[in-house]
Amino acid sequence: MKALTIKQPWASLIAAGIKDVENRSWPTLYRGPLLIHAGMGVDLEALDEWWNAVPQPVPQGRVVARVELVACVRKVRSRWVNRDFEWHWILRDPQPVRGAPQVRGRQRLFELTPVGRERVTSRGW
Repeated sequence: MKALTIKQPWASLIAAGIKDVENRSWPTLYRGPLLIHAGMGVDLEALDEWWNAVPQPVPQGRVVARVELVACVRKVRSRWVNRDFEWHWILRDPQPVRGAPQVRGRQRLFELTPVGRERVTSRGW
């Protein structure tokens, strides 16, 4: 299963169904199930703004949700569109994961290692 590493609190906002667009400088042809991996990085300004909407402590270095990546477009109407990025990944049907073990993230889209996939998919998928 493909995964994408995202800084906090953005990863947790996706898991909570609050954020439905992920902005990237690059497109993808991939559509389908996507694991949201909370990276070790934290956007502290955004965390201050969204403190009450994300779990505490903020999960880092672990998968926090499974979503469906349904589109990758240049234009979409959403409060989450960041005009500094050309591509907007449209995410649907977030299924939060609580208590997933730590797994190593990567840049760009990546496949979880067999061990990482086993650890995460044992959560009921």
